Amino acid sequence: MSDVIKETKLFLPLDVPTLVEAGDRLVKLAHYYDVVKVGLELMSNVGQSSAINLPKVFGLDVFADTKYYDIPNTVKGAAKATTSHGVSYFNVMAEGMRTMMEAAIDGAAERAQEWGIKRPKVIAVTIPTSQSYEDLLRKGMVPPGLEKPQTPEAQQAFISYVVMMLAEEAVAAGVDCLLSSPLEAPEMIKKWPNKEVITPGIRNPDSIPDDQSRKMSPYDARMKGITGFVVGRLITKPPKGKTMEDMAKMVRSDIKKAEKTLLSM
Repeated sequence: MSDVIKETKLFLPLDVPTLVEAGDRLVKLAHYYDVVKVGLELMSNVGQSSAINLPKVFGLDVFADTKYYDIPNTVKGAAKATTSHGVSYFNVMAEGMRTMMEAAIDGAAERAQEWGIKRPKVIAVTIPTSQSYEDLLRKGMVPPGLEKPQTPEAQQAFISYVVMMLAEEAVAAGVDCLLSSPLEAPEMIKKWPNKEVITPGIRNPDSIPDDQSRKMSPYDARMKGITGFVVGRLITKPPKGKTMEDMAKMVRSDIKKAEKTLLSM
């Protein structure tokens, strides 16, 4: 296989409140995905254990979308508990900084060794795809007195700077994977080619606007070197006249089309 073509992974978000709805989504879509991202909504409604066990029935790896962000000792304990459920991935917020991320990795490693199981990969979430320059400003991530960037491109450049700063902390902590919008992912892939980079915010140009402010189409994302795709609403909320299965096939087709283009370059 050419070096330019790496294995792609599609992550299915289970952001639903009940096991019935989660099961229905899996019946229809499991065939098109590689990993199931079990969301906070499902885990909070039915419990982490039940939410995580359901995708395993379909033979899929599980990404527990825990988004841990707390003092290191608390995160370490939580990481141990999540590791006990036999997940393949769980995530932490990179804003918690290096010591907290190290604690998550240590907790996962300790529990995995105790139980004789494989340690899950720890994903560091940088800046969520829903957040914009204005959000960073309100969070105090913009230095006082810094002149506001006047163009969307300049604002995105500042977001990329913050994302890469957080990614540096995460890599120094030893995380396995990085998560960012597809606008920042290519720089991460270039700088850390051995890290798994995962990207939500996958939308079509004609998709109905939603809370994802930093996004990209499946074709364009794959052309940028992205191989880890969290694809939810583009598939699970299909446009009129389309089914979820139609949209899943379209996403896979667009990724394959991009790979053929890459091979011909």
